[in-house]
Amino acid sequence: MSFRFEEKTLFHRSDYLKLKTFIFDSGSAELYPKRKISSLYFDNHENNMYLDSEDGCLPRKKIRIRTYPENKNDSEYFFETKISSVEGRYKIVNGINKKNYRNLQQKGFFDNIYGMCYPKIRISYFREYFSLFSQRITLDQDIQYKCFKSNRYMVDKESIILEIKSNNMISIDLFKNIVPFQRLRISKYCDGFNKLFNRNENQRLNQLL
Repeated sequence: MSFRFEEKTLFHRSDYLKLKTFIFDSGSAELYPKRKISSLYFDNHENNMYLDSEDGCLPRKKIRIRTYPENKNDSEYFFETKISSVEGRYKIVNGINKKNYRNLQQKGFFDNIYGMCYPKIRISYFREYFSLFSQRITLDQDIQYKCFKSNRYMVDKESIILEIKSNNMISIDLFKNIVPFQRLRISKYCDGFNKLFNRNENQRLNQLL
């Protein structure tokens, strides 16, 4: 098991050129070509993964199936469990085939903490990849949120999410020192949930999905 550290920063699309200039002026290099990512997030009927994430509870999970729509290879389906614990964060990834992918969409699955979980929200976006100080930096934009059970969707073309992932806190601290922007705790799943269902403190979540 390998723990990882993350830092996220939210930008407006008008900052894109300034942001790219900053990345390259800092000595960053492009890691991979830009590509589209689609993630199908699961939760139980009570939306406890969403609630735990919003409240910052530990331990907690996010469970999703990640695909790359522009890649036609049937093996490119990844069942991912992101775990946040007191000790740190880590991710478990298992490749699945198209048949298993469809079964999970139709029947859901049983999680040892959250019980039966079902598809909730599909989130798609375009990602750019860079390397800085041997750590990975990504830029996500053109984010689309879509409810799995209905045609309700929302496209966010105004936001850009910058994220750095590292296996050690030293690189994260270095990132904090050179990136003069505010850090935020950002969850695409929670953000999508809130945007799609206009969630506020007085709403009962079990009536939403």
